[in-house]
Amino acid sequence: MTLGTTNPIAAAPPVANAPASVDPALIDGLKLSRAGTAAVRRLLDPKIFGGWAVGAAAQPTDGVAALRTIMKERNAVAALGFLRMHATMEGQLMALVGLYDLDPVAFHAALPTYLNSKASVRVWETGCMMGPDRAVADLVRAKGAVQTGGPGMPLPRWQPKHPGQGIVFDLAGGGYSAVMRERTTTP
Repeated sequence: MTLGTTNPIAAAPPVANAPASVDPALIDGLKLSRAGTAAVRRLLDPKIFGGWAVGAAAQPTDGVAALRTIMKERNAVAALGFLRMHATMEGQLMALVGLYDLDPVAFHAALPTYLNSKASVRVWETGCMMGPDRAVADLVRAKGAVQTGGPGMPLPRWQPKHPGQGIVFDLAGGGYSAVMRERTTTP
């Protein structure tokens, strides 16, 4: 699947809170690498959303590491769409993070479902402690959230323009995508 190509699976409505047991043949049908298949299995039933820099070593949670692995796959958009249909709400939100960058059309088509959700999830923003449970609708669109400007864009320099204001991320503005995507270093 190429970037920006709408995938019917990625745009399909998700299940409310799917069980983690999925027919392995469905996962095999995604035609992912061994690492990609394992990553999809890990994101079917995460217990928490987020966690891109956790602990003293600032390492990603297993869910964020799995998302980064999936995003490198040739069939990443299909895998993310599959997760939207079969994963728990935490896994669905992680899939949306990836769709923001890889298939913006499917991402925007999915937003209304989550904006109308009454569910809440555990969130691990960063650091050593988990944040409180947050409403899914607030994770999707939060007042005053960082706006990256589009897929693949880095976080803007926020603090100089908003002194004294905390940094708020949401899915719609791309903040979660910017902090959860694979880090690249340049020489």
